Amino acid sequence: MMEEIKVIPPRPGACRICAARHRPEEPHDRDSLYYQNYFYMRHRRFPTWDDAMSHCPKNVRNAFLAELKESGRAE
Repeated sequence: MMEEIKVIPPRPGACRICAARHRPEEPHDRDSLYYQNYFYMRHRRFPTWDDAMSHCPKNVRNAFLAELKESGRAE
């Protein structure tokens, strides 16, 4: 028997991909259960920070990567 996870849709004003509130040029919330489920259903693996930032401009990616490294959360 296969188990199924049901996650409620994002609230109004939240990102339709990760369910977090962020500007379009900012990364998706890799740790969001909604995003992990969304990504897994499409790629059959869990997302990385690179996946969450793939749509971001280079300057935003670089700034976010520096923040991840500083906080010890870099992959």
